[in-house]
Amino acid sequence: MEAFYRERHPRLRQFVARRVVGQGEVEDVCQEIWRIFFIRFEVFRADYADPAQALYPIARCRIADFWKQRTGRREFLVAGEDLVELAEKVRPVVVTEDGECRLWDLQQALAALPARQREALSLRYLEDLSVRMTAAEMGVSENTIKKHLKDGLAALRALPSLTSYRSAAPVAQEVRK
Repeated sequence: MEAFYRERHPRLRQFVARRVVGQGEVEDVCQEIWRIFFIRFEVFRADYADPAQALYPIARCRIADFWKQRTGRREFLVAGEDLVELAEKVRPVVVTEDGECRLWDLQQALAALPARQREALSLRYLEDLSVRMTAAEMGVSENTIKKHLKDGLAALRALPSLTSYRSAAPVAQEVRK
């Protein structure tokens, strides 16, 4: 278990740090995730080919709980630097003439997507996971992930609220890796 922890903790900490504010809070959330994970480790080993597949769903729940305690809202959407990075990577929009991208519009567009599409886009483009790793994290097939990515990107590009950001030449997207 110690080797498993040492191998997975840096990536988990990075995942949490992107979504939780404050060094101490990041550590607290990570400790809670690991506590829950190790209590049920044997169950996860029996249920999953790779027990790490259970780690990120636990993390998402703990992060949602963290924000619920802070803001009173359960769902945590992509925000802040993650939103800028996601906007740059999925390219449904371009930076406006005055050098700013209206993050509120993109956040609203992402909120309009189904949760699984949002999660697939986040893991693939923010966490830089391959399609195969994203599929493993979400517990679905690679083809399902490709479909979520394709549908999510198409939905973002089709939203009227993002029309004013479109570039003249569409950017080709590589979904496979």
